[in-house]
Amino acid sequence: MPLISCPDCNKEISDAAPICPSCGRPMSSAPFRADAPIGGSYVAKRKRSSGLGAFVLLLLGIAITGWYFLGGNSVRTTSDMVMESYFSRQPIASVTAHDIISAYEQNEVSADRSYRGSIVDVSGYIASIKKDLSDDLYITLDGAGASRYRSVQAYFSPDLANRLASLRKGQPIVVRCRIEGLFINVRGRGCTLP
Repeated sequence: MPLISCPDCNKEISDAAPICPSCGRPMSSAPFRADAPIGGSYVAKRKRSSGLGAFVLLLLGIAITGWYFLGGNSVRTTSDMVMESYFSRQPIASVTAHDIISAYEQNEVSADRSYRGSIVDVSGYIASIKKDLSDDLYITLDGAGASRYRSVQAYFSPDLANRLASLRKGQPIVVRCRIEGLFINVRGRGCTLP
């Protein structure tokens, strides 16, 4: 078996060797074998490039996480909606829970035109103070006979948990909400206690 010189390290190797045992360079004259051992500097170069890829992915992950937690996301929070409702130029209407529930029961389309998307002060009596399945805080206002099954469901930001904890069932109250429409109950979001 004749010896040839490796073009990279100039060591003498067998012409049947698939790679140079000294530097790991694949030899083009030898047939490729999938089970041939790989070693030397060519493996080290491959490892460095995969390490570089992992490093780039790590930096990308850190950048995306930082962007999300430092305000790069465009998701509006309930607190944002509360502030927007206070400083909005929309007129604030006042209505009783009884009247708004009755309006939705009589004609939902007409009630949506009057109330949906508007900031409304709703007065009534507290029927319940609860959290939904997502732990969102809400109170329901009794419609005083407007409907046996419906109420005004007012959702609040977690920042108001202490104030909601001090309320009692049956207590008269006024809540300021952006009305979303009828979803079993008349629903308001971004609610505050003026």
